[in-house]
Amino acid sequence: MYHRHVVAKASFSSIDSHIWQLLWKWARRRHTMKGARWVKTRYFRADAHRSWDFATKGPAEGSTSGFRFRLFRAMTIPITRHVKVRGLATPFDPAWTTYFARRRTAKRSVKLFGATPWC
Repeated sequence: MYHRHVVAKASFSSIDSHIWQLLWKWARRRHTMKGARWVKTRYFRADAHRSWDFATKGPAEGSTSGFRFRLFRAMTIPITRHVKVRGLATPFDPAWTTYFARRRTAKRSVKLFGATPWC
């Protein structure tokens, strides 16, 4: 979540690729007597445009996809751009109080898991 403000699509994709490789190695090591096709059908699902999605079978309560557990992907974190403070703006000048109040309310509208209103 720290890197959500920078253009990190390539980094997030690299993280997802590394996690997938570790999961594939784990699954192959867990079932040494089974083939790759069996391991793929056991642990990986194809859903819409995403193939090789690590998930478990069975419908979950309130889930529309039909999977009980789906691995979180780092690429799904939305990248939000940082808006710089205007050069002449200072929080100690009363003329800029409305500007900083608007920035504070806009920042609080972002809902992040586990974030405080001041993050």
